[in-house]
Amino acid sequence: MLLLIAVFVLLASSSLLAQKSLTAAQAKDHIGELATVYGKVVSTRYAESSHGKPTFLNFDQPYPHHVFTMLIWGKRSREV
Repeated sequence: MLLLIAVFVLLASSSLLAQKSLTAAQAKDHIGELATVYGKVVSTRYAESSHGKPTFLNFDQPYPHHVFTMLIWGKRSREV
């Protein structure tokens, strides 16, 4: 019985920790949720002269027709 309870707890906790995987097009329908977004990066822009030195990664279509944009602040760009 104890083993059955342990297995149930393990399965329940692993499903709570599982992240969603979304395409870049699906991301707009999941704002505020924790998920992994995947797609092809087709254009980038490093705005070195802007405050915070952001880098923009545009998915699936180049700017200005991009489907999803990932923003990386300058101080974090080496972590990605």
